[in-house]
Amino acid sequence: MTDSETIIKGELHSSRHDLNETISLLEDGVDHLIIEDSEQKAEYPRRHLWFKLQMWLLTHFFFKRLYTDHTILEDIADGQDANVIKTRRSNSELIDNASRTDIATGFLVFITFTIGGVLMGFLTSGWWMFIGGVAAFTLGMIAPPLLLRMEESEREVDNRDELIAEKITSAAETGGRVVAVVGEHHRQLVVKNLPEWIDADPRPRAYGWYHPRMLLKIGMALVVLLTLYGALYVILLFSLEFAIGIV
Repeated sequence: MTDSETIIKGELHSSRHDLNETISLLEDGVDHLIIEDSEQKAEYPRRHLWFKLQMWLLTHFFFKRLYTDHTILEDIADGQDANVIKTRRSNSELIDNASRTDIATGFLVFITFTIGGVLMGFLTSGWWMFIGGVAAFTLGMIAPPLLLRMEESEREVDNRDELIAEKITSAAETGGRVVAVVGEHHRQLVVKNLPEWIDADPRPRAYGWYHPRMLLKIGMALVVLLTLYGALYVILLFSLEFAIGIV
């Protein structure tokens, strides 16, 4: 087969140390950079607007605050005229490729917990009920995207690991140095799905999520997440009370 070098770099998406290790790999030379990202802006049909709202909020309230920015990796690759390959066409693939059962489950979780949370805050009183309402509302808003992400990775056919491996294989077939940056939980499974002719060089993450730095970063991101969803919850309650007062 074509002469190529393939490096599979596992990372914690929130780890600055992993980002720096990847930068060093790219500075040694790269012909194909594969990163977990979307090629284009997601487009959702009307029936999936509820999921669009959830993805937008979760991305801006949590993921963008927690994950490291891979723009610098693309800049280094572009500087070497390397081919930048993203593993997902768009985030809408999460729901576009999901089964009807999984979509229905996600929608049911969304409706049950968000409406339940609002009713807890609107019809009851007391701080504990308010906190419970915020928790239920937040769960209803974040659970469906997370459930569909899990389903995407665990399905038997065309799962996330297989699709990433296909991207790597296509790049390796053209020759040159391939650097694929994937979540640590994908690394070994991606290597397992590569053809035998690819002698992959897997590089593990720098350290685990339980490292003090990571625990602090995750904790701060969760506090911001709950604060922002809590503010959205309060706005929704006041808007509902105002609307009912007008009627």
